[in-house]
Order: sequence, then C-alpha cells, then structure tokens
Amino acid sequence: ELPALVESIRNETPLPGHDPEVLRNYEVRNPNGPYSPSPLHSPIIYVAPHVPVNTRALGIDMMQEATRREAMLASLASGDVVLSPRLQLSGLTDRQAGFIAYLAVKRGDRHIGWLTAAFLARDFMAGPPGLTGGPLQFEVYDATDARPEGLLYSTRGLAPDGDALPLQLGKPADASRLIELSGRQWRVKFWRSDDFSPVIEAAAPWGVAIAG
Repeated sequence: ELPALVESIRNETPLPGHDPEVLRNYEVRNPNGPYSPSPLHSPIIYVAPHVPVNTRALGIDMMQEATRREAMLASLASGDVVLSPRLQLSGLTDRQAGFIAYLAVKRGDRHIGWLTAAFLARDFMAGPPGLTGGPLQFEVYDATDARPEGLLYSTRGLAPDGDALPLQLGKPADASRLIELSGRQWRVKFWRSDDFSPVIEAAAPWGVAIAG
C-alpha cells in the first residue's frame, strides 16, 4: 500500500500557511542510507510545528533503520514510551547526536502508527538551568559501560561533525550513576572542579548557628 499512501499525501490540500511544495515533493526514504523495500513501513507523514527544521523529516521511513525499528516495536509490545538508542538525527541542517521517543498508537484494537518526539542531546541536557557552566562537569553515555561510541552528551560541547566531545580530564570520575529512562539505561559520569563544595559543607555553618 506504500505507493497509494505516497500518492494520497501528494494530493492533499495543504493547511493554511503551509508550503504546498512540501506535500507535492513527498517521498519515502531511508534516514541514513539507500532505501530498500521491506514488509513494514512507517514513514513520517505529519510534523508539528510545520516549520522547515521539521518538514525536512517528512517521508523518513523509521522502519528502515534497525535501532529505530527495535524501539518502535518495543513500544508497540509494551504500550509505553520507549527511547531509541543514541542516533545521529537526520533531517537537520547539521547532524547531531540525540535520541527519539516512540509511543505506539492504537484505534480500538488496530495499531495505526506511532507518535514520536526527537531530541537533540545538546538541547535536552542544556534545558534545566544550572546544569552547565557550574562547578560540575559531566558526560552522558547511552550505555551502561560508558563506551566512547555511546557518548551522548558532555559539558565540553560538540565536535564539528555533531558528536559530543569527551571531557578528557585525565582523572577518574568523582561519581557515576546509572539512570533508567523509558526502556534505556544511561551512564552519567561527574567530575567536580577545584572550587566545588558539597551542599552539606556549605550548610554546616548555618546548622551550627541555628543549633546554637
């Protein structure tokens, strides 16, 4: 049914304010390589908001890549949100490390697709205030054993190819934690700067004063 789907999308009437050429040029493609026929397809057919950075993803067939397909089928089996492994997100003007959240959607007993949300690791980690530029530096790995190829984010920033730059501090991490997040396990490693003082040390004088 794939050719019929593509034809129906190309013939849709664009919503007000939407570029009609986006629909007219719709085609199904592999996110990271040549397209190959398969028994199951899941091309992106809607994006929100309808802006260029999102419309570039229209037509990407998530089933064409094994890591995305695995997360999608896991969401279908569990009925819950499942995160993909670390990916080089495509459709952007530059490729950056990130991940995609998938939620399988049903209408009655029939599975009709997935809701997806793509996250750049840089933006996801920089959102909460105080995580960067402070006395702590950290790395986030999409792996329990902190393999270099699993580095998802670091406070050092990005390399020109969009990958996270390892901190290379030359000393073991001061702390390491394993985080369970929607079907994935992330390893977070922390280093503290020389001027870092734990909260308990900063609060101790106040505790003494109040007790006195």
